Amino acid sequence: MIAAAAKTLLVWALVSPLVVAAPDITVTVQPEPAEVGLLMSVSVTISGNESLDCVLLQMPDIDGGRMRQASGPQTRSSFLLSSNGRRTNSVTTTWDFELIPQREGSLEIPPFRFNCRGSEVKSRPHIVIVGPSTLRKDLVSIEVLPDTNELWLGQVVDIRVRFSVVEAAYDRQLRNGLEFSLPWISESPALHMLEPKMPSGKVYLASIQPSGREVPTILLRDASGPESVIVHQLVIPMLAIEPGTVTLADARFDFRLVLERRQSRLNPLESFFGGLNSVPSRVVVASTIEPGPTITVREPPAAGRPDSYTNAVGRFRFESRADPRSLVVGESCKLRLGLTIAPGSAGHLGMIEWPEYDLLSEDFRIFGKEDTRSDRLRELVLELAPKNERVESIPRLEFSFFDPLLGRYETLTVGPFPLDVSPGGTEGLTELSTPEELLNDLETIRERLPEPAQPPLPAWTWPAIAGVLLMFTEWRARRRSWRDANPAMVARKGARRRFNAELETAQDAATVAAAFARYLAERLGGPTGGLTLEEALPRIEDEAAALRLTEIMTRWEASYLGGSPLPVETVIVEARELADLLERVT
Repeated sequence: MIAAAAKTLLVWALVSPLVVAAPDITVTVQPEPAEVGLLMSVSVTISGNESLDCVLLQMPDIDGGRMRQASGPQTRSSFLLSSNGRRTNSVTTTWDFELIPQREGSLEIPPFRFNCRGSEVKSRPHIVIVGPSTLRKDLVSIEVLPDTNELWLGQVVDIRVRFSVVEAAYDRQLRNGLEFSLPWISESPALHMLEPKMPSGKVYLASIQPSGREVPTILLRDASGPESVIVHQLVIPMLAIEPGTVTLADARFDFRLVLERRQSRLNPLESFFGGLNSVPSRVVVASTIEPGPTITVREPPAAGRPDSYTNAVGRFRFESRADPRSLVVGESCKLRLGLTIAPGSAGHLGMIEWPEYDLLSEDFRIFGKEDTRSDRLRELVLELAPKNERVESIPRLEFSFFDPLLGRYETLTVGPFPLDVSPGGTEGLTELSTPEELLNDLETIRERLPEPAQPPLPAWTWPAIAGVLLMFTEWRARRRSWRDANPAMVARKGARRRFNAELETAQDAATVAAAFARYLAERLGGPTGGLTLEEALPRIEDEAAALRLTEIMTRWEASYLGGSPLPVETVIVEARELADLLERVT
């Protein structure tokens, strides 16, 4: 019986050093007490060396609240020296989140999931008791006002959005405490956002979430109601690109209001002179949501649609000119076609495609096509060369569009343009192309003379090239085979290359030390976050190298903890020395 117990104790003594305890995870929520809309801080801290190699797998979804990551992971390391000279290393890694409760009652924060050195760990659930909001409900408001709820495919709807805050509370906003959310500017299937026009007045660029796109916004004061409000107003043009009925996603407006402040010293120098700073200690988020409007996009009817119709909706002007009109076979003239939007029309030039104008290829070679566009003008420039002297004119060309006011298709024409074409050369050039060479589209075509014939290559050229290719292929295969057979060597070479690159950009001693810790991990097979001195020493068999590593890294730590950092040039030299030493002994 005693022998069996002794065996059990012996086995446990041998195995227990190999058992790694799960890292300690702490969840802290501030401030208390909570209320609806209160901006709360959630800090998740993992303690122990394992925290250096922990990755957040999933941020929990909270029923009755909104949460997003604010910062992290941030790693802190401290060293304690006991009276007997024993040094203890303490490492923590922290992730910070913002939490905004949206309803009263018990709010549960589900577990956070992490992967620490290949094992999944979770935090414990955390309960927060949420009280009612202390803010008035009409503190903020949103208006989403399209200039029309029905339009044709290819037309533009201007959507005016007003984010308003009661003026009496506006001066108490947190710095950068406004958030505008309009998901439909990037997520609407039937509407495409165009570049907004720059309005007049007090204008700034507001970042619209979740896309982050910046939109010109007017800041104004509206005193037309019972109390004055500060309005952030923007107008967003949306182009109808698909027919159908679409309901835009909800708009949201968050206004962060400072309820309480506390005194905090600015820095040690100002503290010496008694300087204080007021910082927010309790911030509430006033939020409001406005349902998106429903917009119907209609497609022009198929009945009566002309062949020259190319998605143009609205009212347009079609103009052209040709120059020169007198030319010789082999020369070309430029035909310019211009398209503009008629005043008062809601059309847009972006969706329009030019007709093919196939009839031009019957009498002309088309050497060039240049299509330029702007908000007010669409211009197509064609370079045309008559095929023979019998060509008398550039034929009449059509452009068709759908007029939504009249409810029917309209066709505009330009031309014909008379030409005076003379034969080319002294005997006359009657044909430039055969019927088989007729062009079927408006692609750019240039005729070129064939390149002069080159002398044949020597007979040995191709065997030499083949030999070089064979040698290159063999070298590549052997190199790949060596890399596959020596993964550790490849990893070590890569570690030194990355380490040298980090030293080139290091700005202080702490950055060099962190880069060296990562190099140690790659060289000695440690975690991706890096190796501490205590973790590295058992992996180094050379006693002299271990002593030198201890001497230098201990001096780095003492300098960092003592508040007198070493010159970065000195630390870089020592780091390179240690890397060279490790490459000789490991």
